[in-house]
Amino acid sequence: MKRLLNVLALGMVIVLLGATQGETQTTFPFFDDAEDAEVSAAYWTPDTDSWGINTSAAYSGDKVWSIKPVSGWQYLTLAGTIDLSEAENPFLSFWLRTLDGTVGYRVDVSYDGGANWETLQGHDWENHQDWQRFQWSLDSYRTPGVLLRIGSTPSTTGATLQIDDILIDDAPTPHTIRLLEPTNNGFRLVWDECTADDFRHY
Repeated sequence: MKRLLNVLALGMVIVLLGATQGETQTTFPFFDDAEDAEVSAAYWTPDTDSWGINTSAAYSGDKVWSIKPVSGWQYLTLAGTIDLSEAENPFLSFWLRTLDGTVGYRVDVSYDGGANWETLQGHDWENHQDWQRFQWSLDSYRTPGVLLRIGSTPSTTGATLQIDDILIDDAPTPHTIRLLEPTNNGFRLVWDECTADDFRHY
């Protein structure tokens, strides 16, 4: 899977909005690896022409969402709301990297169309030329109408932000690990088997 943001000394903000926008609905689970430019473009509504899908050394494949912001925050917003009300353990993840500089980012959630925000991730600064994966739980935001928008702002002149493999999905439900037969020399650990279709290994 392709993932995250390629950043050239920029700032990035990710915002989840509980919104009531139009009739468009984004399907859950959601995944965008930017490989099909036409499909990916339909997923999002950019507020500036600076956002685009470019060929690059992506996390997977060869295309990423990228932006070279000029000033202020510039956003890439989901074209439709996403319903997380039936999700069991929803999360947001993506892959990010920076090129030629530092990126500032945060993750926010809003239930009122963006009038007020709750922060999932504080405003941090990252400088990653290699792809890095970030993940946040959306368990507290299981509502019918949620929007995601990704924003960036320059922190270094000429910096570029790249994003790959944006994913909103259910994570495996956590299971309790039980300690059995402890002795001075060892113990046994027991847990319920994960039944998720996409579970890889322990």
